[in-house]
Amino acid sequence: MARNLLALTVVFLVITGAGLFGQQPLARSLQIKGFVIYSPDRQTRSLLARHAQTAAKEWEEITGDKVISSTPIIIVDKTRAAKPRGAKGASCHLFEIEDGRLKVQIDVLDDWAMKPGYFEAEVIRALALQAMHRKNPPKTGKTYAQPPGWLVEGIGEQIRRRGGTVPDGVHAALIQSERPPALGDFLQQKTDRLDATSLLLYRAQSLALLKALSDSKNSKPQFLAYLENPDRMNSDPAKILEAFPNAAPDVSSLNKIWTLSLARSSMPPRLASLSVAKTDEELTEILALEVPADPKKKNSTATSGPMALPLAARDQGGAFLMRQRSVDLLNLEFRAHPLLGPIVEEYRNIAMLLSVKPKSNVGHRIEEIEKIRVLLVERHKAISDYMNWFEATQVDESNSSLAEETRPDPVPPRRDPITLHMDAIERRGW
Repeated sequence: MARNLLALTVVFLVITGAGLFGQQPLARSLQIKGFVIYSPDRQTRSLLARHAQTAAKEWEEITGDKVISSTPIIIVDKTRAAKPRGAKGASCHLFEIEDGRLKVQIDVLDDWAMKPGYFEAEVIRALALQAMHRKNPPKTGKTYAQPPGWLVEGIGEQIRRRGGTVPDGVHAALIQSERPPALGDFLQQKTDRLDATSLLLYRAQSLALLKALSDSKNSKPQFLAYLENPDRMNSDPAKILEAFPNAAPDVSSLNKIWTLSLARSSMPPRLASLSVAKTDEELTEILALEVPADPKKKNSTATSGPMALPLAARDQGGAFLMRQRSVDLLNLEFRAHPLLGPIVEEYRNIAMLLSVKPKSNVGHRIEEIEKIRVLLVERHKAISDYMNWFEATQVDESNSSLAEETRPDPVPPRRDPITLHMDAIERRGW
């Protein structure tokens, strides 16, 4: 009875879910291969569709698993609704409907979750859930196994790197320690317990393991077989080697291959840092927050920009938001112009503090940072303008001097008989 009631409830929510957005569900939904997207905004639907297609293409290239149109993944835009307490930017759920079939749904709770490279990771999680439980559906009311974190974050990191959103040199920090990383320790980590720096490094390690396994023979069917066998998805490297026997002859060799893959990933493709203007532009984008006015407080107004950081941290889901902002700031810190590097670092410290202590009083720190930031950007612009003017007004002396430009043309040699006779005598040495 409970199972039938749950199935009917889920079917009703899936079919009429667009009712959350208005009276015209078909006009506010978008269906593409393998996905049905609900959002009241047309641009948001198109954006989510593009990200979903990017993730599906990457998933098919790595696993060979085709996206199934008969059981599409439901994507629901809930950014305009109140966030549940402790909510993340996006969440993925598995439901059982009629005839024992499964439906996977992604709830987008925050605009930040729709950034390139981050939403795709959530789509990868949904596709992995489909593959895991396609032949082994979970029992009603029972918890179901989640995809391995390294697989989800590894593919997501690969998408981010292709989009150019990964900092140069960040992976090098993993191989500069005295003790090389251990695969067993890495597999035991839980992504929801990592701080900004650790999460960034975890993603780099995940990408290295993904490449080490995908480069082995027959890796595509082995990825699917690995997902369909929950007993293999634990923190034991031997279980991974059992699923990918062509990756290495033993666990020790697998650890070495993984470390070498990590070392290759540490080579930065670009060495030059961003300009001051580009650093300031990306920093402004990361700090682009907006908190509406509090109706319970008199004369309350909406707050946007850096000053909205402490207010957003105290809101529901603020801890996760600050944690992700600190990851973005750490990304930028590796590439920032040296003039604005300390500014980015200070904002990262503030975001990390707010993720742990959301009620911290950091308003005065933000005000001081903004004053220094504006002063540095303006001063640098003034210096750049002066240098450009100075260079444009200087005389180019590299090719000719003023004396050479005013020197008269040489006199042509004389050809009269007396001159020719005197030249001949001179040549004879007389």
